[in-house]
Amino acid sequence: MFNLNHRYLRYALWILLAIPAIPLLVDFIFDERYYSELMYESGLLSVQLLFLTLCISPFRVLTQKYQAFKSTNRWLMTSRRYFGVASFGYAVIHLFVYIREYPALADIFSQMFELDIALGWIAMILMTALAVTSNNYSVKRLGPRWKKLHLWVYPTPVLLYFHWYLFGFFVEVLNFWFIPFVAIQAYRSLTQYIRHKNSASAPSVS
Repeated sequence: MFNLNHRYLRYALWILLAIPAIPLLVDFIFDERYYSELMYESGLLSVQLLFLTLCISPFRVLTQKYQAFKSTNRWLMTSRRYFGVASFGYAVIHLFVYIREYPALADIFSQMFELDIALGWIAMILMTALAVTSNNYSVKRLGPRWKKLHLWVYPTPVLLYFHWYLFGFFVEVLNFWFIPFVAIQAYRSLTQYIRHKNSASAPSVS
C-alpha cells in the first residue's frame, strides 16, 4: 500500500511548494516584471497557502467518518506546518519586493501608519512568530504556551483580507478564496459547538 507519510513524499511536497517561488525570485533578482505583478502573485500565493493550512482541520472534521480519507487526513495533519511555512515564505518574497520598491527607511516608516500597510505589517509579525516556532524543538520548549501562540494564526487571515481589500485591486479574486474559507471555518465552529452542547447535555452515568 502507498504510504502517504513516507519521507520522500515529504521532500516532494517541499519541492512542489517551492516551485512557484523560482520564477518570482528570478524576476525579482533580474527585475524582469513590474512591481505590482510581483506583489500580486507573491501575496496571492501566501494567502492561498494560509487558507489551505487553516482548512485542513475542518476538512478532517468533514471526512473523518469515511475510512477512505483516513490516510489522507493523517498526512494532511502531519504536513500542515509545511503549508504554513510556505505561506510565510511567499509573504517574505512579498515583503522583499515592497522593500526594493521603497528602499528608504523614511518612506517605509511613514507608510506604516497607513491602515492598509499597517495591517500587512501586523500580519507579517504574526506569521514570522508562527513560522519560526513551527518545529518540534519549539513545541517541546514552549510547552502549553505553543498552542496559545499558534492560536494567533486565526486572526491573521482577517488582517490579510483587509490589508488586500483596502488596496482595492483584484478584490474579486480575494473574495473567491476568502468566502469559501470563512464558510468552512464557520461550519467547523458550528459542529464543535453542537458537539460540545450535546456532550454537556448528555446524562451522566453514575
